[in-house]
Amino acid sequence: MLFNPSIVNTTAYALTELHNRAIQLKEQGIDIINATIGDPKDDTPESIPQALSHALTRQSYSQYPPYIGSQPLRQAIAHWAHREYAIDLNPNDHIVACNGTKEAIFSFPLLFDWSDNAVIAQPSLSYPVYHMSALYHHIPMVSLPLSLRNGFLPDLDAIPDATLQKIRLLWINSPHNPTTTIASKAYLTQLVALAEKYNFIVCSDECYNDLYDQQKPASIMEIDSIHWVCFRSLSKRSHMTGYRSGAIISQNKDLIQWLKKMRSPMGVGTPSFIQEAAIWAWSDDRHVDKHRALYNTKRTRLKQALNQAGLSVFGGNAGFYMWVKSPKYSTSESLSQWFLDHRIMVTPGTTFGDDGNPYIRLVFCLRDDELNRLIDQLAHDPIR
Repeated sequence: MLFNPSIVNTTAYALTELHNRAIQLKEQGIDIINATIGDPKDDTPESIPQALSHALTRQSYSQYPPYIGSQPLRQAIAHWAHREYAIDLNPNDHIVACNGTKEAIFSFPLLFDWSDNAVIAQPSLSYPVYHMSALYHHIPMVSLPLSLRNGFLPDLDAIPDATLQKIRLLWINSPHNPTTTIASKAYLTQLVALAEKYNFIVCSDECYNDLYDQQKPASIMEIDSIHWVCFRSLSKRSHMTGYRSGAIISQNKDLIQWLKKMRSPMGVGTPSFIQEAAIWAWSDDRHVDKHRALYNTKRTRLKQALNQAGLSVFGGNAGFYMWVKSPKYSTSESLSQWFLDHRIMVTPGTTFGDDGNPYIRLVFCLRDDELNRLIDQLAHDPIR
């Protein structure tokens, strides 16, 4: 039997492997703190499961859900976007609901013709799904170098003209996973200008935009253009990772039209009762404000503890990650082992690309008891 060689010949999804390793250690009786996966541990707002339960109880029979999202759901997303970014979106022309953005990101390249040897561009440190999607779909990729020197953002002026002419999709993620760097509106404007000049689509993955310290991160939705697609999710902002609900947004009506057609046979309709819960989440801003305050407190405490332990933190002003290095450890793997020796499992920076060396990514969307233990571990045996 012949299988897709891109699946057979590649390693398993690295973040899942790390998570499984943490589970194995706990089963062996090792009291490990798993700080590898961005999966919020604090409670989901009670109104969300209540909305879901209410939707279930009023259904006497089950039917297939609208695969693009119900009209009320897409209207709620449009209202949210207007409140946040003063953008006017037509629910029918500009929005498609999705099962969280992971599946939407993975399948999105299927929409385009790759027969002319066009490429997908991504930062050299990226959410692994961008790369795995291109790999499984046999689409060539171009990696845009990241470093501390360029603030962990691709240097747009350094991209060769020949490369720009081949790009069909370019992924950007701000606030960035894993480094937490934030692209300014000026940066995003320059990027969209390149997309318009060279006729490609900027794919803006913005699942962390609602969780920030002081200054609200810029969104691609603040720029008037048909050359961007925005992916937004309820997973982080509303603590709904298990619900699987998000949105694909674009001012490009043709793109949305063909995207609806593409997704129709895919079986990706979010269950109707989850769509009802999502309507509440998109319509309520107060719970997001509470989550933002919650993570700001955790962020401040952890950043202070890391610095006091002799570790260096880059950024850390948005999302719920810390991008950490140490002058005493020259590789991501050796620093990860130091954390593991302290019963804290982190993600080596090289999991996201070779330019991640010598950093590690540490998640702080933990309950306070776990975060307290983590901070105590750092204080008990600092690196210096």
